[in-house]
Formats: sequence, structure tokens, C-alpha cells
Amino acid sequence: MEKSRLGTKISILLLAFCTGSLAVAVPAIDSISKLYPDVAQGTLLLIGTLPTLAAIPTSVFSAIVYKLVGYKRTGILAVLMVSLGGALPLFFNYFTVILVSRIVLGVGYGLCSVLPATLIGISLAGDKSQQNFYGYQVAMLGLAGAVFGQVGGIMTGIDVKWMWAVHLGFIAVLPVILFAMKEPTEAELEAQNSPENQEINDSMAAKGRQSNSADLLWYSNIPFPVWYGRYDLVC
Repeated sequence: MEKSRLGTKISILLLAFCTGSLAVAVPAIDSISKLYPDVAQGTLLLIGTLPTLAAIPTSVFSAIVYKLVGYKRTGILAVLMVSLGGALPLFFNYFTVILVSRIVLGVGYGLCSVLPATLIGISLAGDKSQQNFYGYQVAMLGLAGAVFGQVGGIMTGIDVKWMWAVHLGFIAVLPVILFAMKEPTEAELEAQNSPENQEINDSMAAKGRQSNSADLLWYSNIPFPVWYGRYDLVC
């Protein structure tokens, strides 16, 4: 049991680390604008806002995805969307491809940002480190944003084209999820809804909503006063 939970814990932290994908392209918007001088400034800003627009509804309906395809498969799907979707402009020079890739990446980000907190509530129920792991997840979210924001800036300085290649590095997370992450059992899913766990889950989910909402707003670079606080980003 402890060994299987260790694999899940590692998977949780790596999934949280994948949220850094949203920060990779932020420093590159000015450089991208020079490659597409005919594209309007407002359209260029969609590079930053489209992932946010795609992530919010994905986060809201993520629980449905878990039930349809399972938690492990959702993790694999999320990482693939973040990695391959984010790297798509590396192989095509059309600006439309960049916009499409940002939507795909945003959907993957929405799943990656919610799944770790969900797994903590389900798979780590009864584990002494459960409450601490919510803190670890939030710390990993911040670390990922800082690391990949810097990496994206460095790669942009070398060649903006290679900035997109950074996303391919997330593929390294797939083997861990595939072989180490444990799919929650029916007993664990039922235990999550018990009165003893519900109060803890609700409290930690509220903190997760605040953290994820703040991250989404920061990455978007535009205010969302209507959305902020209205949608649950942790199901």
C-alpha cells in the first residue's frame, strides 16, 4: 500500500509541475509578434489568453472526464495535450496553428491543474501526509511557473522557434504516470465522500480554487472579474 501511494505521490507532484507549460510562451509574445508582423496586436495577445479560456471550462467539467476515462488515463491525456499541443508550432509556421495549439495546451493545463488535488483527496485519504501534500502541490505550481517562465525566456533569446520545443520535455512525465500512478479504487472513491473526509476535502479544495484562479489570472495578463471566484476550479 505504501509503495503504491509513493508512486501516486510522485505522479501528483509531476502533474503539478506540468502546469508550468502555461508560462513557457509568456516571455516570447514580443518575439513572436516580429515573426508575424501582419497579425494584429489583439490577436497576438490570444497566445496568452486562449489557454486560460480553454482551461476554465475544462477545470469545471474535469470530474466528468475522470468518470468517463479514469484518473490515470486522464493524467496521460493531460500530459500529452500539454506536451504535443504546446510543441505543435515547432513543426508548422502558420499563426493559426499557434492559436489551435494554445487551446489544446489550455485543455491539458486545465486537467493537470485539477487532477493533483483530486488525487490527494482520494488516493491519499487516511495518509498522514495528505494535508501537507496540498501544500506541496501549491508549491510545485509556483515552482513550475517560475522555472518554465525562465526557461521559456532563455530559449526565446536563442531562437523563438525552440521555445516551443520546451513542451516536449513534459513527455518524460508519462512513464511515471503509466507505471507508478495507482488508479483509485471504488473503496477509495466511496471513502472520499464520507463525512470524516468531506470537511477536509472541502477546506483544501477551497484553497486550491484560490491558488489555481490566481495562477490562471496571472498567466492570462487580462482581468477576469466576472469569472474569478465564480467557478470551482477544483472538483
